[in-house]
Amino acid sequence: AAFTLSYRLTQLPGGRRTLTLGYLMILTVFAIYGIYLYLTGDYERLTSTIYWANPAAAFLIPGVILVWDRASQSSQRWLFRPLALLLLVAFWLTDSRGASLVLGLTAVLFLAYKKPPILYWIHFLFIGILSFVLSIGFAQVRGLISPNGTVITPGSRFSEAAKGESVSGSDRIVYLKSAVAIWRDHPVVGSGAGTFGAVHPRYQSRVISAATDVHNWYIQVLAELGLVGEILLLILLVMVVRGVWRGVRAQPALLPWAAGIVALLLHFGLDIDAHYPALLALLAVWVGLVWRPADRERWGAVSLALPAGLVLAVILAAAANTSQLARAQGQAAQADGNYEAAAADFYRAHQTLVYDPATLNAEAINLYTLATLGTNPQDNLAVALDRARTAERLAPDDSQNYQLEGRVLSTQGNTKGAEAA
Repeated sequence: AAFTLSYRLTQLPGGRRTLTLGYLMILTVFAIYGIYLYLTGDYERLTSTIYWANPAAAFLIPGVILVWDRASQSSQRWLFRPLALLLLVAFWLTDSRGASLVLGLTAVLFLAYKKPPILYWIHFLFIGILSFVLSIGFAQVRGLISPNGTVITPGSRFSEAAKGESVSGSDRIVYLKSAVAIWRDHPVVGSGAGTFGAVHPRYQSRVISAATDVHNWYIQVLAELGLVGEILLLILLVMVVRGVWRGVRAQPALLPWAAGIVALLLHFGLDIDAHYPALLALLAVWVGLVWRPADRERWGAVSLALPAGLVLAVILAAAANTSQLARAQGQAAQADGNYEAAAADFYRAHQTLVYDPATLNAEAINLYTLATLGTNPQDNLAVALDRARTAERLAPDDSQNYQLEGRVLSTQGNTKGAEAA
C-alpha cells in the first residue's frame, strides 16, 4: 500500500518533491532529537526514536545520500550543506559498522555511475570529512556532559573488529549457520513465519548465542518460509530492481533516490531492519518514488489492489492491536494480583484473528494460580490444561507450554503425565 500510494503521488505535479521533503523534515527532527539523546542519555551510540543504533543508521542512509549529493552540486548549497552535516553527524554517531560499510560501497557505486566533475568531488569529500570530525567533537562533548558515561569515538568499533574483539560479528555468523541448518530441516516451506526465535534454541551453538533474528532478511526468509518464500522474495526483488532501473534510465536525476534503495536493500542483509515497520515503509515509499512500470497503461488499469490491500491490512492490524491491548491489561491485572481479571483479559487476547500463542499460556497460568488458591480448582485446572495443550500445538518449540501442562497434571494427581510433559 505504501509503495502504491508513493508511486501514484509521483504522477501528480510536485508529488515526488512533496514526499521527499516530508521525509527530510522527519529526518531533521530525528537527527536533532537523536543527538540530544546521545549527549544526555546513558547509551553510548545514537539511536534517536529507534531502539537500536544500527536500524537508526539505516533510516538515515537514503536521506544522507540525497542531501550529500545536493550539497555537493546544487545551487541551494546554503540549505543542503548544513542539512548534510547534521544528518551525517547523526549517522556517524550511530557508530554502525554495517551501515558505514553500506554507505561507503553505495557511495562508490553512485559516484562511479554519476562520474561527477572534480569540483563535485572536492565538495563531496569535504562534507564527509568535516561531518566525521564534528561527530568526534560531539563524542568529546558527551564525555564532558556525562563524565561517568561511556564514550565511544566514532569509527573505533572498526578497530575492535580488526583485532577480533567484536562479539557481534561472530554471533551473526552463528545466526546464519543456524538459519541454514533450520532451512535444511524444512527446505520447502521453512519453519514458519516469525518462528526463528522459537526454533533457534535447537540449533544454537552456545547458550549466549540465543537470538530472535538472523540479522539477514534474505536468509531469515529462507529459514522461515523455505524455498517457496525465497523464490517469491527473489521475484519481488527482481521486479523492484528492474522498475528502479527503468526509472533511472528515464530520469537520470533520480539516481540519488535509486542509490538510497540500493543501500537499504544491502543493509537489510546485515541487520534486523525487517522488524522495523518504519524501515519497511521507507523502502516501499522510496521504491515508489523511482519505480517505472514496463507498461504504464496496464499499471494504470489496476484499481482494486490498493483499497483491497488497505482493507486487509487494517483488519489484520486492528486484530493484532486488540490482542496486544488485552494482553497488556492482563499483565497489569496479574501484577496487581487480580488473577480472575487477568485470566479474562488473556482470554480476550487470543480471541482475535491475529494473536501470540503465549496469551493462551498466560491465561492458563492465571487459571492454575486460581485453582491452587482454592477457586473452582477442578474447572480452572481443566481449562488451564486445555489452554496449555492448545498452545503446544500452536508453538511446539516453546517449552513453557509443556512445563505448565506438567504442573497442571501434577496438581490433578497425574504424576506420569506430568513427568512426560
